[in-house]
Amino acid sequence: LEMQTAQVFQKNPTAAAKHLTRIVHQVDKMTKLLTDFLLVSKIESGNLSLQLSHCNVVSILQKVAHESFMPYKDGRQVLITTKGIPKTQIADSNMLQMIFENILSNACKYSTGKTAPKAQIRFAKNNWTLLVTDAGIGMPEKYKKELYTAFVRGSNVGNIEGTGLGLMLVHYLVQQHLGQIQIKSTMHKGTTILIRFPYNTFE
Repeated sequence: LEMQTAQVFQKNPTAAAKHLTRIVHQVDKMTKLLTDFLLVSKIESGNLSLQLSHCNVVSILQKVAHESFMPYKDGRQVLITTKGIPKTQIADSNMLQMIFENILSNACKYSTGKTAPKAQIRFAKNNWTLLVTDAGIGMPEKYKKELYTAFVRGSNVGNIEGTGLGLMLVHYLVQQHLGQIQIKSTMHKGTTILIRFPYNTFE
């Protein structure tokens, strides 16, 4: 098998590279799906608990952005900014990473062909927030009533990949940190997501 693979690469390296890229993409999809299902299973069984530590939320967001969204697979670069004086938070860093990944992934994949999404962390007096905006397809009014329901997706997503689990998981993880999430969306104009967390509630 190894010899056959090597021969394919030698005869047509461009085609072989494209085929390998598709394989990697499918593996990534399956990994994401299994991760989401495992997380849902833990939530439903009550076995998901916070692993608290002191977190640099700006660094976590930048890490997520640079690993998957700078650039995104279509070449766009998510714009990351901060406002206010950064403060270290007590939180579950893995959960924050999942929140950031899901929100940025949605912003990118539902805005293909538009300007790159923007993400900003703001540090205010009593809380810190994540604000993510995109100029994508937006959400149908009917879907807004079921935003956090598992396996429900907007009627306008077409062939855009997704499991219908992302926002449900984000909503749960935000609640675990005593946070709140607000979503404003207009069809064909885009979506704005604001997630607000209190400072160091777990001290």
